Amino acid sequence: MCRLAIALLATTALAFDPSQNAPLDDEFEPIVVGGVKYDTTYYTDPSKPGRGDREVKRGDSATVHVVAKIRDTGRVIMNTREAGMVPYAGVFGANGVIKGWDVAMMGARVAERRIVRVPAHEAFGAEGDKHLGVPGGSDLELDLTILQIRANKGKIRDESRGAPPPKEGEEDTAHIFGEEPRWPDEL
Repeated sequence: MCRLAIALLATTALAFDPSQNAPLDDEFEPIVVGGVKYDTTYYTDPSKPGRGDREVKRGDSATVHVVAKIRDTGRVIMNTREAGMVPYAGVFGANGVIKGWDVAMMGARVAERRIVRVPAHEAFGAEGDKHLGVPGGSDLELDLTILQIRANKGKIRDESRGAPPPKEGEEDTAHIFGEEPRWPDEL
């Protein structure tokens, strides 16, 4: 059993090489959600276009492999593909992640691989993120592979739109997995 797991990990590691077939700048498409055009752009890997009719919609929960890096330096700030890490699971379209990642998930399908370029103002802004070691004004690149999509049956809590947090005894449906998503070093 252990040999099988090692073989599968080795196969996955060999299949995932961001330097292979790197997309050209003009292959990235703008993201438009609800008629709003964002500065975040994406590229869908033609060898992994996704399958099925189900696409991520606002409020859906999804499980995603993500490799996030700072574009200028190439320094990886999050990698769920590393040994011992788990895929990210959360609700999208409810401001639970940076804006660029949130909007880049809309329309994605299971097994789809998207390379996403997120400008600083749709990532961590001028402040950056000290916890992750992201300097202010840093553009990011995300390599996303969608593993699972589930419709969220609850009401989405979106505090940026004025919705209050849940009252005492009410269920918090912002993240239906029972806890806030965590970055790898918090697991």
